[in-house]
Order: sequence, then structure tokens, then C-alpha cells
Amino acid sequence: MTGRTSKNSKKTEVGKSASASAKAKKKGANGAKVSKYNEKSKMLEPKISDVQRIEALEAVVDELQSNFFSLKKSLVELLEIGIENPEIKQILSSSIDGEVTGIEGGKIVGWVANKVDQLSLIPVSVYYGGNKIASTLANKSLTEEMIKKSSSGKSFSIILPKQFYDGRTRSLQFKAGEVEADLKNIVGPISFDDGFPLEGSASVDNNGVIKGWAIDLGEPKTPIIVSAHYGEREVARTLADLNEKTLASRFGKTNCHHGFSLELPSNLGDGKKRNIRLVASSWGYDILESPIECKFSRR
Repeated sequence: MTGRTSKNSKKTEVGKSASASAKAKKKGANGAKVSKYNEKSKMLEPKISDVQRIEALEAVVDELQSNFFSLKKSLVELLEIGIENPEIKQILSSSIDGEVTGIEGGKIVGWVANKVDQLSLIPVSVYYGGNKIASTLANKSLTEEMIKKSSSGKSFSIILPKQFYDGRTRSLQFKAGEVEADLKNIVGPISFDDGFPLEGSASVDNNGVIKGWAIDLGEPKTPIIVSAHYGEREVARTLADLNEKTLASRFGKTNCHHGFSLELPSNLGDGKKRNIRLVASSWGYDILESPIECKFSRR
């Protein structure tokens, strides 16, 4: 009895072992199938391409631009209403802050900020005796000195008309924005003793090419843009950054790149005499004392 029981137990244990082994193999096989299925599924998963990322970013940019223009349109509409409504005008004026801080290189400089509209460039105007004599846009970065004084917004610089560079002291008023909010003038009465900061010379050839030089004496290292005007229309423009040897004796060999060559358009080359004004585009002032008489023919 004992021997038979022992043999049966061994058979049972062997059977269980075989059964477990079979189950393990089956499980392993199923696991392998599942693993292969998962790997296959991963291979089938869509990948986001660089093109799709760029398209998504462009969509975001388009939405931001749309929101920006909507906001700007609303501000413009509010501004138009405010100019007519004294109460709203007062609110809009109080949102504009700024100062006239000094005189540098023949220019009046300062800063201005708009707490309501921080997106648009702010116009700045100068008044003398109740009349507007000059204007510009506050579109420059703040200087380190302005930042130290907790200024904000953008800085500006203004050149007055040539007749104001006569050494006389004058009281000027400064206004900013469409609502013409008053700016604080911490400089006081202003006078210029160094003369008008824009200077130049030019001549024209028989082919309608104007050559010369133009400089902003207040910033001699920075070239200016020169434009040709016929009547009220600008007909050509260029950057005065060519090497002009005749300036070397005045400003040094390393700082005489203020020459320009400006070609007038062909439609003016009909043999008729025309007076062409040369204007410093950034300021809107004539560089020369009088216009240049141009006469040329082109076929």
C-alpha cells in the first residue's frame, strides 16, 4: 500500500508540474503576443511632425495678432470718443505720463508712456506761442539714465525748425498722444547755441543722379536717411552711409561715412527743369538751404 501510494503521488506531482509548465508556456506565448501587439500599436500611433508643430505655432500667432488688432481698434475707437468727450479725454490724458529731460546734440529728449495703450507709438508735439512747431514719435529705447530714474515707455528726441537755433531762450510746451496730454518739462526754458544739427551738400549730374553727403551733427556716428522730394511727393530715398573723403578733415577718417548717391526716377527724366528738395527723412527738415535744380533726359 505504501509503495503504490508513493508511486501515485509522484505521478500526481509530475502531472501538476507538466500542467504548470504548459500554462507557463501558454502564458509566455500570450505575453509575447501581447507584447508584439503593443509594439505594433506603438508603431501605428501617429507622430507629430515638425510641420504640424509649425502650423500649430502659426495658428497661435495668428490668433494673437487678431486679438492685438481687435484691442487696438477698440482703443482707437475709445480715443476718438474721448477726444470729443471732456470726461473721457481727462481719463485718457491722465493715463499718459512723461517728461522732457534734457538737450542732447541739438535735440530735445525725454520719455513718454501710456498706461492704457502700451502697444501704440505715442506722438509728441512741441508748441511755441500756441502754435505747433515740431512733432515726432516716441519710438526709441530708454537710455540707462532714464531707466535708473524709473522712467517707462519709450524715449523721444525732437529737432526744432532751423530758426529756433539762434541762441535765444524760449518757453516751450510739450504734449503727448492724440489727446495732447501735457508733459512735464524739467529742463525749463530752452535755447540752442551750437546751431542746427543737420548739415549737408549735394550736386546732380546729367543722368539724374544726386551725389553728396548729409550728417546729423548730434549723432555723427549714426547715418541718416536722405529722401528726394518733388513738390509734396517723395520720389526716392537712400541711406547716407558711403565713405565721403571730404569729411575726413572735419570728423576723422574713421567717421566720414555720410555720403550718398541717389538716383531720381526715370519718369522725371524728360528734359524739364525741376526743383528737388533733399530731406532728412527721420525729421522732415531740408538738409540744404534751397532745392537742387535738376534737368536730365533718359530714353
